[in-house]
Amino acid sequence: MGERNYYLCQFLFDGQRPYVIWASNNTDELIRLSNGKIATFRDESGAAEFCRVAGISLMTEPAVVYDFDCIAAWCTNAATRDIDPAAFLDAWNMLDDANSFKSGVRSLHEHSSSEAGYVYDKLFWANNLPSATPIGTHYHPAWSEEDMKQMSRIFRLGLAELRANIDMS
Repeated sequence: MGERNYYLCQFLFDGQRPYVIWASNNTDELIRLSNGKIATFRDESGAAEFCRVAGISLMTEPAVVYDFDCIAAWCTNAATRDIDPAAFLDAWNMLDDANSFKSGVRSLHEHSSSEAGYVYDKLFWANNLPSATPIGTHYHPAWSEEDMKQMSRIFRLGLAELRANIDMS
């Protein structure tokens, strides 16, 4: 088991801009409070103080921003031209990490996500990562109405569960 790394992230979520701490190694998750809610901070200094008290060393990279408000807006008016594969894949992965917090218990997002793995695969391959894309090729997915319905449902469930599991006070 490797060393656990901690990163500062910022969510654009429900019109707010909270910071969270993402922990990564064999399992990825967000840091939670004793009540089980995801810890949020108004600013970077609040997150840094929390980490200092908890004995957590934050990585020095700038905070990665996840625009869940943009994802929610897309769900309301889903259009293939507005699918940003990188942002959508990042959001999907973060929602997986944010909503997986009880060992042996699957969130609605996780369940629906696993049922629509083919949509995730399209997002993944649409990123055309150099390590996974043969030289000279480029993947452009064809998004069906069913794909967009599935993606919208998965994001809506993930956002609802995030809303229920985050401490925005």
